[in-house]
Amino acid sequence: MHITMVRIGKQLDNLGMSWADFARSMGTDNQNVNNWKKRGISKSKLAEAARITQTTTDFIITGKNGVLDETPHSDVNPTPKPFLYQVNTKVLQKVIFELEIAMLESGISLTPGDKAELIAEFYREAIEQEWTTTSQWQEKVAHFLQAV
Repeated sequence: MHITMVRIGKQLDNLGMSWADFARSMGTDNQNVNNWKKRGISKSKLAEAARITQTTTDFIITGKNGVLDETPHSDVNPTPKPFLYQVNTKVLQKVIFELEIAMLESGISLTPGDKAELIAEFYREAIEQEWTTTSQWQEKVAHFLQAV
């Protein structure tokens, strides 16, 4: 299986989605998804796949700067680094997902450093204020992006 589809598959597992669910969400059929598994997802479908799997295009392509940070075809088993604090991965996924969508829709482009700072600030506020509704998320994303 192509490495980009391995990464998408891992994220589908995390989200409890099947390949058939993914195909329907992408507006395609299982045959196209099977072709992508062999040769990789097409560039024209990459942003949509990232949105559906709640990750980033960078993660799908490189395995970095997304929800997951592992390379499935590596023979190296790195020792996990100790965390200084516990991260709520569900909230972090939601933060990254909402910011990616808002940035795509608004055409805003940030440097990786600025994006990381915005994600950290957004995450901190989401945890402190316990955002739960979609409207809260969208309102806060709009507020954060206006400040950019």
